[in-house]
Amino acid sequence: MQDIIALVVQAIGGAKASTAVQNNQDPNPGGHIMLGGIAFQLAAVSIYMILAAEFLLRYRLDKPLHTKGGVLPKSFQFDNGVKLMIIGLAFDGVFILIRSIYRTIELTDGWSGRIIETQVYFNVLDGAMIVLAMFTLNFFHPAWLLGKSDSWNEKEPSEADSERANA
Repeated sequence: MQDIIALVVQAIGGAKASTAVQNNQDPNPGGHIMLGGIAFQLAAVSIYMILAAEFLLRYRLDKPLHTKGGVLPKSFQFDNGVKLMIIGLAFDGVFILIRSIYRTIELTDGWSGRIIETQVYFNVLDGAMIVLAMFTLNFFHPAWLLGKSDSWNEKEPSEADSERANA
């Protein structure tokens, strides 16, 4: 949902800036609206990554936030497919975070700043990050790493749990 909000705010700002340029007016107010959407997106990505890291750390240490009856359940181990998928998501998150930081800094100086006018920054910190994120998601694709969903139902729950515990 936060991505939709960020994209809508960025689109409104972009439309306002574009209209201002067409009417020979100052595009900076639209740029500030876009910057707000981009900063919101950066904050959302950062919060997601922090919460995901906390979840994985708590899961790995088997330290849930709350326990029932004072007994800590022993978490099952991730199989190799899940581990690879988490690694892929971590790389993806880093690529998107780098791009979000770049885009925030890029618009901070407005439409004529040094960063926004330097093509190599855009190519490396925006375009390349998205290309790497796309290739990472294709390489670490959940369908390959987790298997088909209909195969999940073939095993009895107790059999699947024992396999997870042994992994």
